Amino acid sequence: VPAEWEPQDSVLMSWALYDNKRGHSVTKVQESIIRALSGHVTVDLLVSDAAEMAMVQKRLADLSHVRYHASGCPEIWTRDFG
Repeated sequence: VPAEWEPQDSVLMSWALYDNKRGHSVTKVQESIIRALSGHVTVDLLVSDAAEMAMVQKRLADLSHVRYHASGCPEIWTRDFG
């Protein structure tokens, strides 16, 4: 795994539709991060299923640096996948 300052081929993220513990939506933050990475690195984005993938693809339709993967898991914490 490269250090954060080293070149990377992609960044792995997971899309979650639930709110954080204070009731704030995380989707706006996730979208902001993905958009900020545009032009710098590919984003490998994990989504729960085909329905969620279609919804997220529509929301991010103008971005070409995102690769979508149906993971079957709605968890945002990718380090916990094992």
